Amino acid sequence: MFTPKNFKYLKSFRIKFNRQKVEFRCNRLIFGSLGFKALETGLLTRDHLKAINVYILKMIKKLNPQAKHIFRIFSQIPLSKKALEVRMGKGKGSIETYGCRILAGRVLIEFRDITIDQLKIIYNGINAKMPIKIKSIYKIFQ
Repeated sequence: MFTPKNFKYLKSFRIKFNRQKVEFRCNRLIFGSLGFKALETGLLTRDHLKAINVYILKMIKKLNPQAKHIFRIFSQIPLSKKALEVRMGKGKGSIETYGCRILAGRVLIEFRDITIDQLKIIYNGINAKMPIKIKSIYKIFQ
């Protein structure tokens, strides 16, 4: 589900993070009224996204079956790794998994038709599965 279908290049350069950068494009809620936002810069792998998705589906089914969730992130960067006990050289390793670079301030997941109390329950479970710090955000309607 979180694997790209095709690439221009099979393997990419190593990801370098500038910890001082802040996201300025995807920093607002668009599709839903509640959501989660990253507070720090980091890397999310495909396995993190799968675990979060499974947990959200389970909790939404239990709390409010009419609710929807939208992922605003996608694992599109191939992460390679050499096999164990392989000597240096002989080219780049094979692709192990995929990941996505997260900058501080980026909206990760949005929710529709869900209350703040239900969001807090989901937040407690997701916060344990995330390698970065997150916070819950919401739109104010006037």
